[in-house]
Amino acid sequence: RMFAKDVFIMEHNHMIYLVISCTPTKFASCIRHIGRVKYNHAAISLDKDLSKLYSFARPYHCGIFMGGLVTESYESYTLNKSKNVPIVMFAIPVTDEQYNTVRLIISDIKNDHEYMYNLFSVLSYPLTKGFGTYKAFSCVEFVVYLLNMLGYCLDKPRWSYKPDDFLNVFSENIVYTGDIRKYIAKSHNPMYFRPINKVVVFDNTRGLYKILVRSLSHRNYPKAFKKLFLNIWHI
Repeated sequence: RMFAKDVFIMEHNHMIYLVISCTPTKFASCIRHIGRVKYNHAAISLDKDLSKLYSFARPYHCGIFMGGLVTESYESYTLNKSKNVPIVMFAIPVTDEQYNTVRLIISDIKNDHEYMYNLFSVLSYPLTKGFGTYKAFSCVEFVVYLLNMLGYCLDKPRWSYKPDDFLNVFSENIVYTGDIRKYIAKSHNPMYFRPINKVVVFDNTRGLYKILVRSLSHRNYPKAFKKLFLNIWHI
């Protein structure tokens, strides 16, 4: 096993790219305020151009409670607005075997529709410092999970990390800091802005219920919050 700041005698033929960002959604603004952080989001890419960014997030703008592993688009970061979207990009050297491991893990999770966004761990972070939930990740948890699977020893549980933490852990691996609009190619993903309809409302409601039940059933969830959420749910 290895530590992020160590120097390894290994043949690194590939890079994976970790990106943390300050996205312009209202939910992102809420997360930054609650967590007292500059960056609210984290993602992984297998190529320098960031043509495909993988993260746990909403599949489209109105699907806030339907989060899972998604391939993100230009629209999901910018909302097609003219406002700057600050990012920090880190290049993480990996071997052929590690690179293929990341690809396989992403593919396996993407094909397993049980995975969800660990919503209540994120929302309760200031009080709980996060908690693990069965088949659920936040964006940061997903990135830390991949790093763990590659052999990186990080000193906290994966749900305890914030995007800003990577600024210290991988400070020597920063390759770009600036506006994402000046780095990635503009794309067109009309589905990201699909309108709200009955199906979307139903799917959001079902997603919220599923992650609530799954969070409450996990042993890491604080008992006081479990009682509080159960009381709210039955009002």
